[in-house]
Amino acid sequence: MNKFIHSGTHDHTTIAFNPEIRKGVYRFEVTFQHATFDYSIGIADTTVQFAPGKEPENHLYHSKTVRYFRNGTFDHLTDNIVLGNATFNKDGMRVSAEVDMLKIPRKVTFFVDGVEQPNYVIGIPSAVRFWVRLIPEMPAPPPKALPRFSF
Repeated sequence: MNKFIHSGTHDHTTIAFNPEIRKGVYRFEVTFQHATFDYSIGIADTTVQFAPGKEPENHLYHSKTVRYFRNGTFDHLTDNIVLGNATFNKDGMRVSAEVDMLKIPRKVTFFVDGVEQPNYVIGIPSAVRFWVRLIPEMPAPPPKALPRFSF
């Protein structure tokens, strides 16, 4: 099992995984820890190279990614958020994306703790990679320094 640790800075970290998937049926599963982080999982067209600090929903990648967020929503191509899939917002929950490149149209389906979710996307690109996005919550502001007085 691979383990990735976010640096703790308040910045988007998106990790795309090889290999490129062109044929077959593949499932990519992630177990998230530290549920205070915001995170999502999805697929991207293989032409996408995520720049540091840019999230998959950024306009640069919007039309080339499918995004499933921890609150159970997902979107693809449009700004129409799809509701109805399960949340995965607790430590230790398993979330998976499965691509079927054999069927026409090609399809990505999501799973939470092994349960297939009702909403999926068809017509995905002919070559994709799985990705994961992490972003920690904003840290609390530091307490304001109080002036010191001597008498």
